[in-house]
Amino acid sequence: MKKTAVKLSLISSLISPALMAQEKIPSNLLRIGDGSYYSEYAVVVDKDKRLTSVWQNANGKLQKVKEYVNDLGKASGDKKVEGDNKTPEGIYFFQSVLQGNQIPYEKYGVKALTTNYPNLFDEREGKTGYGIWLHAIPDTESLVRGSEGCVVVRNKDIEEISKLVKLDDSFFVVDDSLTYVSEDELVKKRSEIEDFLKTWRRAWSEKNIDVYMAAYSDSFYSSKRNKKQWRAHKSRLNKYYKNIFVEFSDPVFVEVDDQIKVKMLQHYKSDVMDDYGEKTLYLEREETGLKIIAETFKRADRKKAAEIISIGSLLRDQNISSMTDKLEKIGATE
Repeated sequence: MKKTAVKLSLISSLISPALMAQEKIPSNLLRIGDGSYYSEYAVVVDKDKRLTSVWQNANGKLQKVKEYVNDLGKASGDKKVEGDNKTPEGIYFFQSVLQGNQIPYEKYGVKALTTNYPNLFDEREGKTGYGIWLHAIPDTESLVRGSEGCVVVRNKDIEEISKLVKLDDSFFVVDDSLTYVSEDELVKKRSEIEDFLKTWRRAWSEKNIDVYMAAYSDSFYSSKRNKKQWRAHKSRLNKYYKNIFVEFSDPVFVEVDDQIKVKMLQHYKSDVMDDYGEKTLYLEREETGLKIIAETFKRADRKKAAEIISIGSLLRDQNISSMTDKLEKIGATE
């Protein structure tokens, strides 16, 4: 309770009436968590304006918590290779906190948040390099000295940001130039992704291999399988399992330059297994529409995941509910 009170107090002190009245929000933040499972905070960097902002999902509405002036890499443009002194553009997560004697104060200030650059999208594009962080800088140093690719803010700013974000959870989005849209426009973009996920999920549950595989890019590669091998793998499972039931809950997704990362809780059930976990999809916009280029799955805390999914899956529309009823009648669920 004490930590929650401190966090709420911090948020209240940071959000001004002018910011709360703001109508436009970054088009990148299609859907972030509400705090029940995924973090309700996201950090967004606008390289063009040299500004870093923290956004919060407050009861389903995105609002800016605070904005900070930042420094960037000494060279302009998107990072391509190690040593080019450019700040990468993409979808990242904070991985660890470095502070005190872990880092030299003169270069990194009081604290640094490491990131997962290069991410999967970066690796697929052959980008190289490492050590891209969001870190601080002593007050005696200029915020225009240029970094080796990191995003840099003041000491007091990194302290505020680090109190709100969650490691391996809160999105860290870096874009060349942010586009701001209304809530209605964001909902429209969000619906496109949700409709894609519903169609894919339904085809998976119905064992409709053609519709299911239509969601995948020709460049798909995951679990040491390309698209052709993935289809053969899924076809074998469809024959092995009499019934398959799949549902998702609490999906979160953001987009940068036609690249979209989706994370969501997954409940997969067949006549021989019953599993809960987290599904991650990597999507790209191609000429024929949204396509999956990679996906991963990791098991989650079964009790917590089951409780959240039982509240209601966002991706369970009327058609999907009918499918659930059908599967229950034929014995797909307990």
